Amino acid sequence: MDLKLSKDQEMLQREARHFFRQQMPIEKVLSLVDSDTGFDPDLWRAMAELGWLGVVVPEEYGGVGGTFLDLVVLLQEIGRAGVPTPYFATVLLGAVPIIDLGSEAQKRKYLPSIAAGDSIFSLAMVEEEGNYDPASVQTMARRERSGFRLSGCKLFVPHGLVADTLICIAREHDDRRRSISSFVVDAKQAGVTRARMKTITNQFYAEVSLKEAIAGADDRLTSADDGWNSTEGVLLKAAVGSCALAVGGAEHVLDMTVQYAKDRVQFDRPIGSFQAIQHHCADMLTEIDACRLLTYEAAWRIAAGLPFELEAAAAKAWCGESYERVTKLGHQVHGGVGLIKEHAMYLYSRDARSTASLLGGSDYQREVIAGFLERTESLL
Repeated sequence: MDLKLSKDQEMLQREARHFFRQQMPIEKVLSLVDSDTGFDPDLWRAMAELGWLGVVVPEEYGGVGGTFLDLVVLLQEIGRAGVPTPYFATVLLGAVPIIDLGSEAQKRKYLPSIAAGDSIFSLAMVEEEGNYDPASVQTMARRERSGFRLSGCKLFVPHGLVADTLICIAREHDDRRRSISSFVVDAKQAGVTRARMKTITNQFYAEVSLKEAIAGADDRLTSADDGWNSTEGVLLKAAVGSCALAVGGAEHVLDMTVQYAKDRVQFDRPIGSFQAIQHHCADMLTEIDACRLLTYEAAWRIAAGLPFELEAAAAKAWCGESYERVTKLGHQVHGGVGLIKEHAMYLYSRDARSTASLLGGSDYQREVIAGFLERTESLL
């Protein structure tokens, strides 16, 4: 196992970091966070032209044909820049499920438009109970001659206001765990209504109501026979992607904190010369290194085609809480200035809280890990 980036990945990382520094300075990021949709069409188009929207899309469908590690490199830089963009929703929650679970016809129908930047996808799964357990899904898919009719209410749909296509998780009958299917749904149809959800985070979540929404017979990604097992796999891949966002964000918080500790003078000396401040920064670095290694290990296993579910859940269980711990330490060093809304520390603290709960918080991931351990005789 080699967790070092290749030369091509290092070049991609440098290119992405330079791109976001030029295109998304903190002032522009903050203005996007305060906007209604958090979506910059010009940035989206530029990312598509660079091939980033199709980084894991196979070449035969208009993509670059890169690996999951390539995607993690990009997500890390998006997290570092703090950019509110539907990239994660479209690629991790749209393209990856179609690549992994879709038919040949579905891949040819949807993947080229994702890679070209012509489509924005998102996942509609969470409901009133607020978790990712299949037993909490109440949205029903009623079969009819031409396809399915979906009815229910979805919450916390990432960038749901700007998404034109949803992958919707629904049940086809009353069995709480064995009836889960996933459908590709046109979000612009009359049976779908959307409203912005106000949260304390930077994420632009939407409440999506489905009232007899139409999904064609050829728009079912997974059937009730194996729907949840297949869906759980792509959700865990997406969880690794959210860890990459956390790594990038935490790295930037450490960079800001170290620089502030060097520049801020108190008692005639930089505050970074005090042992307590040094220990805070050292603890932040330790947290980030653990996050990065867990994330890269899970991503490497995905890219290598190896079993990854346990490593993915472990990474998400650690990284979500770790990102929050890093931002709290950063606030201890920055003091009151870090609480000003116009300061980047405020932005990253909100982002850390959102990332911790995205695709299941640490408690949920611990339950996933416990399930794997229960089914495994030995990890050695």
